[in-house]
Amino acid sequence: MTSVNEYGRGDLIVNINVWTPKQLTAEEKNTLEQLRSSENFIPSPDHKEKGFFQKVKEMFQ
Repeated sequence: MTSVNEYGRGDLIVNINVWTPKQLTAEEKNTLEQLRSSENFIPSPDHKEKGFFQKVKEMFQ
C-alpha cells in the first residue's frame, strides 16, 4: 500500500472479525446447508496458486 506522506510502499494491516452464531433458526440452518452445496463455496485452488507455507518458505530463500 502506498504511504500517504512518503514515497514508496508501506505495510497493510488487515483485521478480520468473524462472528459465528451459537444458535440458528431452521430457516438459517437451511440457508447455510444450501450454500454449502453451492459450487462457489467449494474450494478449487488453481495449480498456479501457492499455499501460505509455500509463500513463507519463498520469502526466506
